[in-house]
Amino acid sequence: MKRTRGFMNWETFKHTVYYLKWEPPPGGVVGLHHFGESLLHPQLPDFLEYLKHNNINWRLSTNGRLLKQSEIRKMLLKYTGLLVISIENGADLEDVNTLILEKEQQASQLQILVQTFGDTDLHRLVPGKYEIFRVDRHSWAKSGHGDYTRCCFLLEDWVCVLWDGTIVSCCMDMEGEAKLGHITGLRNRNYPWRSCRTCEVVLKCR
Repeated sequence: MKRTRGFMNWETFKHTVYYLKWEPPPGGVVGLHHFGESLLHPQLPDFLEYLKHNNINWRLSTNGRLLKQSEIRKMLLKYTGLLVISIENGADLEDVNTLILEKEQQASQLQILVQTFGDTDLHRLVPGKYEIFRVDRHSWAKSGHGDYTRCCFLLEDWVCVLWDGTIVSCCMDMEGEAKLGHITGLRNRNYPWRSCRTCEVVLKCR
């Protein structure tokens, strides 16, 4: 990734949530991730609480490395969002097991989806309330998982608000090249979500 990295600030987040009230994303779920580790965000607990207050569902994808921290698990188990744990990106299965067991003990409504590209033996996972998603095709993962010839997962359904408020037309736009505007500059409540068809820069989806 060549673009500047950073954390979304509180004002940008509030602008985004305000807009989501008028133009809900597909399925009414906002994704709190984009080529970074969202569990590192120092204001994530405040973000999750604000989404709960505004009745907005969320999903968060993590590499799982921070699940070894009890305060991180405690924070996540307070909520009803969807936590996607990508096993091949560094998660320790023992930490995942701890989260699953604590979810059961606390009767937490957090949804857990364990994602694997098929390279990890998941038989060591403890029984519990979670799902397993085996990915065998991924157009953006160019090293061993897919052919990168078509957008195979969220075609024409999402836009992405980057950490600095820039809106891009594809959730797979790593470099922020397909810019549509800025979240603080939106005035039209009918601004379209289905924008991938306008992208000539990032993915050649056809």
